[in-house]
Amino acid sequence: MSLHLICYADGAHIHFANQAALIASARRHGVAHISALDSSTADNNFAAAHRETLSEREGAGYWLWKPRIILDALERAAENDLVVYVDSGSDLRGPLEALATSANGRDGVLFWNDYPNRMHVKRDAFVLTGTDATHFHNARQLDAAFLVFRNNERVRAFVRLWLEHCADPRQLTDRANTCGLPDLPGFVGHRHDQSLLTLLYLRERERLDFKTFARRIKHHHFRHHRRRITWMPIWLWDVFHDGGETRLLRMRRRFSIIKRRLRRFVATLAAD
Repeated sequence: MSLHLICYADGAHIHFANQAALIASARRHGVAHISALDSSTADNNFAAAHRETLSEREGAGYWLWKPRIILDALERAAENDLVVYVDSGSDLRGPLEALATSANGRDGVLFWNDYPNRMHVKRDAFVLTGTDATHFHNARQLDAAFLVFRNNERVRAFVRLWLEHCADPRQLTDRANTCGLPDLPGFVGHRHDQSLLTLLYLRERERLDFKTFARRIKHHHFRHHRRRITWMPIWLWDVFHDGGETRLLRMRRRFSIIKRRLRRFVATLAAD
């Protein structure tokens, strides 16, 4: 059984720089089979059939390429090999042997996010996947940045299903809903391929056998830095990007707590 890591980059130079950094981290941690893909490696028939969606700037085509490259990798791999997809705005924190072990005898490994689907799934996606029901609305969403798939017929069929739904712009893109229903209360924004992956997994999970982990576990294996400035080292960008301010504030609060406890301790000693 072999493990194959795949990643994709398109558009601005920073995405290719991040892809190169991901590849370097994978090699440092012993990944032998790596495929670095871009739009030049796309199937011409697929690109022509979905030219309108793939020409969109968001996600280099709303991430429609993602289930396509994963399916291609599965079809090239040997039966029961593992295909690991990692977003190019990420790197590896360590070897992937633990993930491979978690996938033993299973269809793969998926990671949950902490927010419910109702916040990040447009209504057309619920309707057109047959999941427009409260338990799907309230279920947590998966993270499509890090995916581990076992190459078997059941998984290939699931990825084909995911690709089929992603190929429908009504479900994948940010176009206005067409099914006559509004987005759910608290809706923030559609998560495209990730939203569809989640709904289809929830719908089909009784036929599948994935190991799923809480969001915090993925951080043991991957760092999702989303670096936007080429010259800035990833470790420094990771301090300040997105939740970086929150992370710094949390460190400040912890330092403040330690200071207060030390003051109380010193005051106790002085009183004695």
